[in-house]
Amino acid sequence: IAAREKKANPQPKAATPDVPREMQVNPRPPQQKVSPAVPQMAQMESNKNQKGSVNFTISPAPIKQQLGKTFAVTVEVSGEAQMTSANISLKFDDSKIRVKSVRNGGLFGEQPDLTYESDRGNLIVRVRQPQAAVVPVAGTLVIVEFTAVAEGNSEITFNSSGTQARGANNSFISASGRSARVIISRDSLTSIPNANVPNER
Repeated sequence: IAAREKKANPQPKAATPDVPREMQVNPRPPQQKVSPAVPQMAQMESNKNQKGSVNFTISPAPIKQQLGKTFAVTVEVSGEAQMTSANISLKFDDSKIRVKSVRNGGLFGEQPDLTYESDRGNLIVRVRQPQAAVVPVAGTLVIVEFTAVAEGNSEITFNSSGTQARGANNSFISASGRSARVIISRDSLTSIPNANVPNER
């Protein structure tokens, strides 16, 4: 009977022998030391922005033109930085004015890499110094020709998200732009009464 009970109730297995501490699996391994992210972000920010800033302005301002005429505005840059390229993004009312052409202003030399695209009141211009040489931020970046297609007023403004400048080592430079008002009139704004024509009574 004792033998049967032994078979029916086998004794529990012997406990596993002690495992050396270095062989044991720690359910909560010690956390690895990770360098904090804040200094890294600060370092990225310092690399992102070069010392100095760039200011874009549209000249002349305000702009007064006659309906149907083509007129040119210049995008001027000023600041204490040096840059190798610039992107500008302009917004305007394309029911009043339309882009006709974009020409080099000479800041990056006589033959810079210049491309532009205009669609539904948005103009994006990219200008780059071919040799990636830095130039002082002072002068005319581009000349934009518009055509006045309807009477009324429009603002030519810089889109901050698409307007930027780059300096040495492809670093970003803080950039800002000042808008200009455009006034389109049916009558010539530069004409004066003809003194030779007698006044009608």
